[in-house]
Order: sequence, then C-alpha cells, then structure tokens
Amino acid sequence: MEYDRRWNARVPCIINVALYYGGLGLLPCQTRNISLDGMFVETGRIMLSPESPVEVVFSRPAGKTIRQQRLCAQIIRITNTGAGIMFNNIDMAAYQFLQKVITSISSRPRAVFDQPREISMI
Repeated sequence: MEYDRRWNARVPCIINVALYYGGLGLLPCQTRNISLDGMFVETGRIMLSPESPVEVVFSRPAGKTIRQQRLCAQIIRITNTGAGIMFNNIDMAAYQFLQKVITSISSRPRAVFDQPREISMI
C-alpha cells in the first residue's frame, strides 16, 4: 500500500495552464486535478525531469485584458502522460486564487462524481 503524503485532497478538473520549464519555455498543458498543495498536469509526449523547478501559469480574462497568475512549483512525480507538481513558496494572493479555483470546481454539479469538470478561469 502506497502512503499518500498530500495535505489536501485533489479535485478532478480540466484547466488549460502553461508550465514554464527551463530551456523549453512555456509548455501548454491541462490539469487532471488540483489542490491547495499541487496538481497533476497532462503534458502529452513531453517528458519532464523529476525535482525540476517549474512555474505554473494560469491565464484568465480580466475585462478586456488577460490576467496571469503564476505559481512556483516543483515536479514531484512523472508518468507516461504527465507530471505531479507540488506548489512551493506561494504567497497569500496565490493561495486565495487557488481557494477560489477549487471552490468554483467543487460548487459545480456533475453527473458522474469521478469525471473531471472543465472550468473556465475566474
């Protein structure tokens, strides 16, 4: 039996995000799930290195402009479809942003509980 070291439960969802990953620049990805501590992102065929620092970039409309929320993170786990990412050194504004995202996801009804829900950014 594998021990789960997460402090917060992950919520299934699909959100378009980008990862700033070293020399590769911005990689478009989709989340599979998210929590206040981290997320799993699907990266397609791009393989990332464990323990690498990344920056997760959320983009959301703000009137006539696009506002970005950036979160420092580290790649914790790699699979053949993506990566488990742990947020680190997030400030209060980033924490509140994550709370809004998770609350938005959790408040939406869904037909099948285990199916991820696609959301538009707040």
